[in-house]
Amino acid sequence: MGRKKNSALQDAVGTAEEYVGSAIEHAKGFIEDTARPALADARDKARPVLADARDKALPVIADAREKAQPVVAAGAATLAEKATQAKAAAETKAAEMTGKKKKRSKFKMLLLFGGIAGAVAVAAKKLQGGSSSSSGGAWQSSYSPPAAPTSSAPPAPPAPAPTDEPVAETPDPLADPLSEKQE
Repeated sequence: MGRKKNSALQDAVGTAEEYVGSAIEHAKGFIEDTARPALADARDKARPVLADARDKALPVIADAREKAQPVVAAGAATLAEKATQAKAAAETKAAEMTGKKKKRSKFKMLLLFGGIAGAVAVAAKKLQGGSSSSSGGAWQSSYSPPAAPTSSAPPAPPAPAPTDEPVAETPDPLADPLSEKQE
């Protein structure tokens, strides 16, 4: 009886394999003959419709973006203002609850004090007329260069004025005297 069950099971598996193989072949034929051409046709028909829809939608989207931009900017400004107010209120409430004041940075205070002191110094300098001495300011040095030494030689006579007469050729003092003799 054990052999009959094995052979019946093998027969069932063989039959199932035949049916599955037949179904696969039938599905392949359907895909190749019907589904792919239908998809290609649908793509071809959808392309112009999609292009037309895109062409119509782009100006509408651009117009909506232009109209929404000021509203969004105003909303962002309002939101930033509200956030600043909420932060200040939260800091105040936190300081009240903890009993501590918010500490300021020592470096920032030093910079602020230095900036104010500099502005006061500039204003004071402007009010004083901008100079503390009659020579035009303390920053200028009192250096004056010494006079040029005078020479004991008499000055050279002035050069003669140019004339229209041809000038006699003078030998070049830098020319090689040996090369001139060979010529």
